Amino acid sequence: MKNKIGRILVVLGFILIISSSLFLFKQKNKIKQKKEEALNLETQFEQGLSNKIENEKVEKVVQESQEDHVLQNDLSDIDKELRDEIPNSAVGVIRIDKIGVLMPILDNTSEKALLRGAGLLEETDLPSSKDNTIAVLAGHRGGRNESLSFIKIDKLINGDQIKITTAEETLYYSVVGWEVIEPNDWSKFTREEDKAKLILMACHPYPKNDKRLLIKSELIDSKTTDEIAAD
Repeated sequence: MKNKIGRILVVLGFILIISSSLFLFKQKNKIKQKKEEALNLETQFEQGLSNKIENEKVEKVVQESQEDHVLQNDLSDIDKELRDEIPNSAVGVIRIDKIGVLMPILDNTSEKALLRGAGLLEETDLPSSKDNTIAVLAGHRGGRNESLSFIKIDKLINGDQIKITTAEETLYYSVVGWEVIEPNDWSKFTREEDKAKLILMACHPYPKNDKRLLIKSELIDSKTTDEIAAD
């Protein structure tokens, strides 16, 4: 009887090991796929900027000559194709090389959005180079997204760089500070004249998660379509 129970336990242990290994392998592949999707999305936004510049140049020539109406229609089709390639809810891509973050920015903070990437907090601004704006991006720490989440944002220090790519601009922010707040405290999300601010928000301390950690940053450089064209 003891031998039979022992064999059953060995088999169950073996099954558990195999199941765990398969789960870890599957999870690793999911993370790899998400990273590749974010990288492709970043490339699409960057190519969209480049193509937009070229289209604007051609459109200017067409408008001046007022001859080639077919070409104008073709340009409109190209713009539509570029827009269709980018998921409707994605407004950009955030990259923080120091902590390995590369994920899409979604236009809301629903659970579905936060499983895909970072979410733009309601009533804050889209990331841009405009003064008197503040963009607040919420993200999970760990969970299904593991290293691609905000799990390591507490490692960021003043001067670290955050890059955001949108369909209009490439934006570079520098970390200027951090703060821990209560989960329902939105008083810190204030706009300042002559500043374009970005705040990353995640649960804290991990994994207790009863507070919120804010990583504050300010815009230090940006490239718009006009500036890229001038280069």
